[in-house]
Amino acid sequence: MMQAPKPPIRGEADQGKLQRYLKSVGAGSLFVSLGIHLGLLALFGVVVLTIIPPDPKPEIEFAPGNRGGGSGSPTSNASSKKIHQRAPLAPAMSRVSALDAVSSIQLPDLDLGSSTLSPLPSLGGFEGSGLGSGSGRGFGSGAGNGSGIGIGNKGLSDSTLAGKASFFEQKVSADRVVFVIDYSGSMNGERSKLMRSELSKSVSALSPLMKFQLIFFAGPTWIAGDQVKMIKINDSDKSPRRAEVTTSKRTYQWENVGKGVWEPDRRIPTPPWRMVDADSIHNAVDQIKSTPFQYGGYWVAPLELALAMDPPPDQIFFMTDGASSDNTRDAMRDVIRHAKSRKTKINTIAMMEPEAEEGMKALAHATGGMFTIVERGGKVTVVNPE
Repeated sequence: MMQAPKPPIRGEADQGKLQRYLKSVGAGSLFVSLGIHLGLLALFGVVVLTIIPPDPKPEIEFAPGNRGGGSGSPTSNASSKKIHQRAPLAPAMSRVSALDAVSSIQLPDLDLGSSTLSPLPSLGGFEGSGLGSGSGRGFGSGAGNGSGIGIGNKGLSDSTLAGKASFFEQKVSADRVVFVIDYSGSMNGERSKLMRSELSKSVSALSPLMKFQLIFFAGPTWIAGDQVKMIKINDSDKSPRRAEVTTSKRTYQWENVGKGVWEPDRRIPTPPWRMVDADSIHNAVDQIKSTPFQYGGYWVAPLELALAMDPPPDQIFFMTDGASSDNTRDAMRDVIRHAKSRKTKINTIAMMEPEAEEGMKALAHATGGMFTIVERGGKVTVVNPE
């Protein structure tokens, strides 16, 4: 006997109708799609947070300043809370310097003297660019930016660009300066100590944009750093009559031809200019202190060698303890004419030798330079040559 089917329960009937309705409208595919998209969004969020981390909180340092009588003390500074701020790193600027201008290969130098200033303002793209790195001669922050001594700045006079130099209280403005210094045997003792100290101080204080050179003389003439050897021709000679000056390239022979006049066996090469930088100044000071004195005392050759430099020096500091002879006075007329033609001023220093004053004062006066007397004990008097 067949049993009649049970009537469906109301809740089950409703659930079946809902399932049939959702199936008819494609709800299954919709839920699957939503689930995939939500998963992709979650994955994308994880990737973004991993690659781009949140910005760190800036750390700022608060420390008491040191302005105008502030009440901060080392104790309070140490106990105050400090949070350090990291400054951005600036790219290092490369610097190229010509250290010692005695190399056989020389790069062309920018001459800031009056002879080359006029065409510079016409150079495009350089106006206002400084010549220093950071604050210094460029007077601006950063590497060469800011106003001041720039290649293209207009309206700057020669005196603005010129560096400063001094020697035995003679103060001058110049782009190029040569020290012509007596290294004869009579400079030993008190004169040696005073000269070496003053010359070292003067060279060390030269302005960075300047060029300089050291020319030493006794009987022969040589550039600081050259090697000098005095030679007696005969065993009976009381004093050397010849000298060998050895440079980095060759050896030159000097001979006493009589009356205190010394002449080389060949033309002496024009000395190179030295740049003012740390290495060059260090080498120059070492040469000033270590160079021995030699025999003789001839003025003309070292001055002519200095005047032959290219470009010519603006100022020469010429120091000696020797008096000029009649023969030297005649040769000095040629030196004066040469100095005037090159617009070079010769500043003279008579080192503890009263008999040298007349000739030294006349030389300074004729070239527009200054004259200084150095007395025993180190008293220095700058005389205005009239």
